[in-house]
Amino acid sequence: MKKLVSSVALSLAMQLSTMQEKITMQSRDGSYRTLKHQDWLVNAAINIELIPRGKMITTGCNAINVWDLAKDTPINIMRDLHGRITCAKMISDNNIATTKTTSLVVTIQDLQGNVIRSFFGPWAVLGHSICKLNNHEFAVGGSEQNNNPSLVVFDQRSPGQKPSIRMRPRDSLEKDITALECLDEKHLLAGHWNNAPEITLWDIRKPEREQGGFTTQGSPHSIAVLGKTEQHPLITSVENDSFQHRILNLKGEIVAKYTTLSPNKVVTSLEFNKAFATGGDNGDLSLFTRRGALLALLKGHTTRVQDITELPHGDVLSADLDGYIKFWKFPSQESKDKEKDLEDTFFSGIETVVEMAEDFAIDMLDDI
Repeated sequence: MKKLVSSVALSLAMQLSTMQEKITMQSRDGSYRTLKHQDWLVNAAINIELIPRGKMITTGCNAINVWDLAKDTPINIMRDLHGRITCAKMISDNNIATTKTTSLVVTIQDLQGNVIRSFFGPWAVLGHSICKLNNHEFAVGGSEQNNNPSLVVFDQRSPGQKPSIRMRPRDSLEKDITALECLDEKHLLAGHWNNAPEITLWDIRKPEREQGGFTTQGSPHSIAVLGKTEQHPLITSVENDSFQHRILNLKGEIVAKYTTLSPNKVVTSLEFNKAFATGGDNGDLSLFTRRGALLALLKGHTTRVQDITELPHGDVLSADLDGYIKFWKFPSQESKDKEKDLEDTFFSGIETVVEMAEDFAIDMLDDI
């Protein structure tokens, strides 16, 4: 009898395991396409950025890849072995601005790798972030030799090599700027890395001092403006080693809070989907509404998510520390319904197994 009961129990356990496997498969790699950034030394994708005519660039430690989105390999690889690239940003339809760890220069090059011109920044360590303001101006944030923050604006129309505008952040040791986001063509948000972390608001027409700001829970790694084209945009940032995050208005008032399963290094607004995405140190991609409600948890990366962007039709792209770029469908109501149906099937299966166990027990008692 004991052997028979054990055999039935094993059979029921296997049926439950099979049903669980169907559910688990839903949380595995749900991306529909994967590309691999090609680098010379370290295959770490840092930035992804879409450019006109169905193309994109990915930036790693020592190379910039230019992609045609219709192809699975880069159409051009621009390698640079003279220092690690810290940031790259498209500042026009054909030109890229880059900063490196070993240089005080911001290099402007075209998509073929031709260096067009260089600007000299005031920082002695590196420029951490680049932000395009408009068709002519872009901002670079970093730190100076004395560890004070550096925030400057370069104008591509200017014949000189120096910044056209230099902001005046309050001097404070270990307060370099690690995150930049443009609010509009004349306003910047800067995230400061220091013992009293904060986000400051700047008007490039009034560089003498910041126009506002608020403290953050940790040092901001990334800032996103949610609903940038709307009258009252919101701000969110992901911060050093934090699982808890906030959504704020421009006055610094908390509108909502949200939680991630691991610390995050990147947050991106998804304008087409009226949502935003964060990338986790554990490789998860989390999608939220602008009020902080979790829409989906996408699994597929095995290392930290470094950057996220959105295709014009709403699909999401993400890059990880190993240089893999993944394409995701933004979850529709239909896909959410399918997940619910599968979950309902699982729990229905549990009920069926329980009924089978009850019937078996009744039969055993009748036999006795």
